[in-house]
Amino acid sequence: MSAAWGPGWLDSQHMFIYGMSKNGTKDTSWWDDYGRAEKLCEWAKSRDVEGFVRMNAGFEIVWCDFQSPTLQLVSHLNITPPGTPESDSTPRAPRRNLVDVEEVELLPSDAFLEDSLDDPAERPPRRGPGDGDGPGRGPGRGGPGRRPRMSDLALTGTLEWPHLTLFYADMVTYYHPRLTSLAADRVGRSMYSHRLLNISAQDALSVVQEVDEVLARRAAGDRGSGFDWGSTARGIVEYWGDRISHMRAYLHNASNPDSNTTASLPAIRTLAYTLLNPHMQPGLMPNASGWDLFFGLPSAVVPNPFANITALERCTYQATSFLSQLRTTPQETLLQNSIESVLSRLCNEFGVIFAQSFDLVEAGSDIEHRSFIQQWRRSVEHLMQWLDWTVWLRCENVCPLDYVCSTPVWPVAWSRRWGQEDSDAESLRPRCIRMAVGVPVF
Repeated sequence: MSAAWGPGWLDSQHMFIYGMSKNGTKDTSWWDDYGRAEKLCEWAKSRDVEGFVRMNAGFEIVWCDFQSPTLQLVSHLNITPPGTPESDSTPRAPRRNLVDVEEVELLPSDAFLEDSLDDPAERPPRRGPGDGDGPGRGPGRGGPGRRPRMSDLALTGTLEWPHLTLFYADMVTYYHPRLTSLAADRVGRSMYSHRLLNISAQDALSVVQEVDEVLARRAAGDRGSGFDWGSTARGIVEYWGDRISHMRAYLHNASNPDSNTTASLPAIRTLAYTLLNPHMQPGLMPNASGWDLFFGLPSAVVPNPFANITALERCTYQATSFLSQLRTTPQETLLQNSIESVLSRLCNEFGVIFAQSFDLVEAGSDIEHRSFIQQWRRSVEHLMQWLDWTVWLRCENVCPLDYVCSTPVWPVAWSRRWGQEDSDAESLRPRCIRMAVGVPVF
């Protein structure tokens, strides 16, 4: 769930609290994180849900029942930055004399924050230390301000760090094709600008119902197919990611007017072939064209049924062809369709580059070569924009030892007015950020 303050960011929480996403139904302000936590925990009571994970600049866990035997507290620390006023509930930029961070635009003042909000009612309230909803108020069922107990495991010092596991068979997503009310707002916009602001009441309700179905199914002992979807997705990214960026760089250089296209074509063909050759069988198709090698059926039917399909089909279904033998959940079916859709485009795009470059090596004029190289470059660039993989987020230059390559996180969200996220995509580009820390002032 998103925990960022702003229109469309908190809606993934509000749907479970109110059953829909429209602002008129909410009695919890943006700033009332504890109020939202309490309402979410009320929703969770009858569903055997122990808590929630919410994401803002980092991840936070809302623990609903401090007395639960299922979860145990390992550590309890107060990480409030030194010098933070007790009565200040509004997010502020770090002081310049506390942390020196280069290349990150800091929030200039609270006035800028309030001016950036469309609705004055959503502006942060000014509260004193005695008011409710403050740092001492806890969302758990143990009562306001009651601190959870330390677990015996944590006190013994024999802790083995657990690893959180994401159950892909139960994963509910707002990118489901049935949620048509969200489609229009996403057209032509980058993923980090996607919000739930205009989701319809029907679509919002369907998400909550799907979560209820998943929880009921899990309570009945249904864990899905057991297929490792996470490793499958990571394997695809690891196999294709670097090779795609390599192809993009090579095509960019080959697009230079001074480049030797005759020398470039064999290298382009080889780069495409290295991605596709596990799925091709040139031994069954001697003297075939590049197009027939990848997109055509073998010239002779062989007893092995897996040989009697195209290389494109083998490439597209390489990770999922055997899943028909397994019992999958509806969420796994969506993951399967997503993986096959991604592989279909990857295999088709690079299949075209391979087939065309294979045939052009033996024929074609310099003008034809340059035209195809430009076409392939645009195709790969559009493919990378469509995939939007984080593996391609990197600093262009090597950072000095006292710098770290990072994507700015907070307060980037407050540095632009609402609705202008797409106009400044450069602000989220990874860059070298200095790690120097100044002398704190208390």
